[in-house]
Amino acid sequence: MTLKIAECAVIPKERPLAIWENILNAQASHSFFHTPQWADLLCKVIPGARPDHHWLRFSDGKEAIFPLISLPKKFFLRKLESLPWGTYGGLIGEGLADEHLRAAASSILSWREPVAEIILPPALEEQNRTESSLAWRESFTHTLDLSCGFEELWRERFQPRARTAIRRAQKNGVTIRWTNGESAVSVMRELYCQARLRWEGVETLPDAFFGALKDYPGEWIRIWLAEKNGAALAANVILYGKGEVQYFAGASDHQSSREQGSKLLMSEIIRDACERKFVLFNFGASGGLPGVEQFKRLFGGILIMYQRMRLRHPLWPIIR
Repeated sequence: MTLKIAECAVIPKERPLAIWENILNAQASHSFFHTPQWADLLCKVIPGARPDHHWLRFSDGKEAIFPLISLPKKFFLRKLESLPWGTYGGLIGEGLADEHLRAAASSILSWREPVAEIILPPALEEQNRTESSLAWRESFTHTLDLSCGFEELWRERFQPRARTAIRRAQKNGVTIRWTNGESAVSVMRELYCQARLRWEGVETLPDAFFGALKDYPGEWIRIWLAEKNGAALAANVILYGKGEVQYFAGASDHQSSREQGSKLLMSEIIRDACERKFVLFNFGASGGLPGVEQFKRLFGGILIMYQRMRLRHPLWPIIR
């Protein structure tokens, strides 16, 4: 029996949480990327972005949320992304398979929005690549299982040179804290702008993103700082879901790399996540930077593949 969409509705702006969070609460774990708060932040800081989130009920009785951001393209067309900036989207729901995603895509594409870019979380990789309406690209991230606790991670997963660098930073008086105050936002923005000049060919975040962080509580988003004598050495933006911690953005003072602040910072972020009983740390994409990949391996990050796909309306060619 072919799976069909029994009901489909755009989630109204005035009541997104009641529908969306009920489905999220039924999940054993989820990334902050899957929350309505993250989708709301994207729409606030991406020019021309507007929400186009859908609730769906399938013919087999399963329900799902399909978070989508509509972005302007050429010729008055728009493209759907789930979700921009390389963050994990796809369907949110229990027991969903490949056919649910294909059925959902067929219900939301139109001649005005003929293309959808979907990034699937590592646990929901699509296996069937023969579907003519799908275009695939493989990407990878690094993850760390936190369930064993910080002490075991320190002994068994952190590389010896990482432990040496962390001890050196502690001995040299580097301190770690988190705050979403305006001063932290300014530090994060300044360090990121400096680093952006060194990251040729890498997609970077707009300044407006950092300014929006002060509006979100620490249970969802935290700006972590490594400092010495009041001067910022490194800063990271970390997102917290249900059981999952997501590294999202970070930068360091290139002139202070000998202080090893970025390594102590990552260690303390992982320690805090373990103490708060999170079970998975996702280091995020590396942007094709070998040094970033090496940094993740220092802390025991394991390479995990995931899929990016492009869905298109059958009457329209893929827009490149």
